Amino acid sequence: MASWVFCNRCFQPPQATSRFSLTNCGHVYCDGRGTPGCLRAAR
Repeated sequence: MASWVFCNRCFQPPQATSRFSLTNCGHVYCDGRGTPGCLRAAR
């Protein structure tokens, strides 16, 4: 089944241990556990 929510930088779907952040413009970024620096690069 396809996931509608995923990180806009590394395209990882949600996992039990991941956290996602939503920006003002509607982008979604993970906390970087799948790809180091995802959330840091989004700031």
